[in-house]
Amino acid sequence: MIKAKKRWGQNFISDRNILQKIVDLSQIDHQNVLEIGPGMGGLTRILAKEAKKLLCYEIDEDLHEFLDEIEEKFTNTKIIYQDFLANDSNSVIKEYFSQEPVILVSNLPYYITTQVIMSFLTNSSLQRAIIMVQKEVGERIISLPNNKEYGQLSVNIQGSCWVKKLLNIKRGLFNPVPNVDSILISLEKYAPLDPEFVNFNRLIFANKRKTLYNNLLANLHLSSNQASQLLMDLKINSNSRSEQLNIDTIKELYNSWKKLPN
Repeated sequence: MIKAKKRWGQNFISDRNILQKIVDLSQIDHQNVLEIGPGMGGLTRILAKEAKKLLCYEIDEDLHEFLDEIEEKFTNTKIIYQDFLANDSNSVIKEYFSQEPVILVSNLPYYITTQVIMSFLTNSSLQRAIIMVQKEVGERIISLPNNKEYGQLSVNIQGSCWVKKLLNIKRGLFNPVPNVDSILISLEKYAPLDPEFVNFNRLIFANKRKTLYNNLLANLHLSSNQASQLLMDLKINSNSRSEQLNIDTIKELYNSWKKLPN
């Protein structure tokens, strides 16, 4: 039995009923699939049966003994032993799938969850993702305004994707058992991610104790007149905080800010 490596956030799940439910909820229906971190291949085996083509990225070469058998058995499956985030994965994905649409289906290693999601948002080949994430991160992704979990990550993702919680997954189903539960979420893109919008969100959420008005002054370097007029035009209370604004209002604020003279 292979020992999970903490440095790569490995927590393997082998409950076949849960793995099958994840694939069922993914609604693959003979579409192309990308998996990041296949681990010992529990999910991979089911994906390979249902996908048109399957591409997996695994950083741990010690897992060859579990994954080679899958690659040999299923001619539609390719496993790359590389760090997904450290290589030109976008061009590899386009080439392998002949520029066809791809679904991301993964039990994401906790330590790279946010980076992988941001990569998903900027990859034109990936239109949908069904990902298992740490419960705390998942709650931030699906959170709505006026909740403590709502913030920059919520806005970046919901500003580009329809988001849905699909399934709660208890920590006891993993080996080794992590300190937290997980949830399965679905992301379906409806708009491209604007990198400047991401940076704007980072700045308006930078100091959560400050009002939006004060963040506009301190982080976006607006004058008091500019900040006041911007909020007044959009009927935003000057004492509001960023976490009180819904996605549409933040987009309106961003578009109005972009029109300000330099």
